[in-house]
Parts: sequence; C-alpha cells; structure tokens
Amino acid sequence: MALRSLNIPGKVGVVRVNVDRAAVAVMLYGAHGEVGEDIRRRAYAVQKRMKRLAPVDTGQLRNSIKVESVRESSKGPVSKVYADVPHAIVAEVGRRPVKAGAMYNNLSNRPRRATGSAVASGRLVWGRDSSVIAARLAFRNKAGDMIFPESVAKAKGARYMERSIDAALD
Repeated sequence: MALRSLNIPGKVGVVRVNVDRAAVAVMLYGAHGEVGEDIRRRAYAVQKRMKRLAPVDTGQLRNSIKVESVRESSKGPVSKVYADVPHAIVAEVGRRPVKAGAMYNNLSNRPRRATGSAVASGRLVWGRDSSVIAARLAFRNKAGDMIFPESVAKAKGARYMERSIDAALD
C-alpha cells in the first residue's frame, strides 16, 4: 500500500493525513471507482435524452442509441454514447439536396454528370479515381418496396446528439 503522509500545522497542533495513492488512483482512474460510476450515470442520462430527442419514423434510430461501458484510459474513465445506424449522421446534421446520377468529387464537392457504368448498379459506385463517387438513389419504404427517386430534398438536422450533451451536466 503506497501511503503518503502530510503534516499540516495548525493552531492546536499538527494534523497527520495518510493518503493511500492506490485507493485514490482506483477512485479517480478506475472504471468501477466513484468517478467511473459517475461517468456511467451521466452517459445513461445522455442516452435517455438522445432517445427522447431523436426523430422517429420507424424507431430504428432511437433503438440504435447505445452506451459503451465505462473503460479506463490514461486520462481517467471514459464512456461513449452513440447511434449505430448509417442514417444517424443525417438525422443529426441534415443533408444537402441530392440528384440521382450526380457525381461528387470529395475534394471539391462540385457535382459532375455521371456516365456509363458509374450509374450501372448499386447505391454507391466507386470510379477508378477513388475520390469520385456516383450515387444512384435507392431506398426501401416502410412497406419494404424499393424506391428510386430522381432527387432527395434538403433536410435539416435535428441535432438530437448535440442537444443531449447538457444532460451530462445535471
């Protein structure tokens, strides 16, 4: 046991405090210490608020919001709250309007016309230049039917994740 003694002088006398460094380290940096338990409580509070604020269509996004168990790191206990579906980012930050067959250069984001086999099949097709993708819009509706729209309108993000962070402060 690594104890450290501190002598604190006072008006009445000297107070001797023994600090157990190992116990303090477990409390501060351990996943099951007091700080780790507080991180876990705050992570579940954020998850609860995220589920309440997340937009609901089919419930898939709301059901995918999870809490990663508290783990130890060099800076102390850490936990992660996340949504585990591909459309979570669109629900959070929104999207620009998209037209079928448009090609986007990832560096400049300027649309270019897709040609030939780039639009042949699949939702996203990588061309020879890996920085360019062609989008063929394809979705399944609630009934399970495939829909191939010409374009998808701009969508504003709900910011359900960002607005949930302050739940950790409560």
